[in-house]
Amino acid sequence: MKKLILFLAAAIFLPMTIVGQELSADYGILIYENPANEKAEFKVSTPEATKISVLVYDNQGNVMFSLKDKTQQVGNSDVLKINWDLTGRTGRRVAAGTYIIQATARSLSGNEIYQYFAQLGVRR
Repeated sequence: MKKLILFLAAAIFLPMTIVGQELSADYGILIYENPANEKAEFKVSTPEATKISVLVYDNQGNVMFSLKDKTQQVGNSDVLKINWDLTGRTGRRVAAGTYIIQATARSLSGNEIYQYFAQLGVRR
């Protein structure tokens, strides 16, 4: 329970984008087939070239999937595409429910950090 409270507190107070830039519908996490059944496909798009880390949490705050420091260049054709086979860290398929996707992107040209969140539904 402590992990869930800390996770929710962080999700509420972390910035969605850097200060001074407006959040655009062109940037963030786009999920294909939501809710997902066999696999989840999503892409992360940022306004500049970044290194992206992605975490997927279950409803108890446990990390079910992670991807570290993948480079993403700017532009729609160069968004970071991610495929998740809906298995947890133990190798078992995740249960039906709602999962939180958190993408953290660090700028390659400066110190900017972008945070994006999305909800993924899984059905069985």
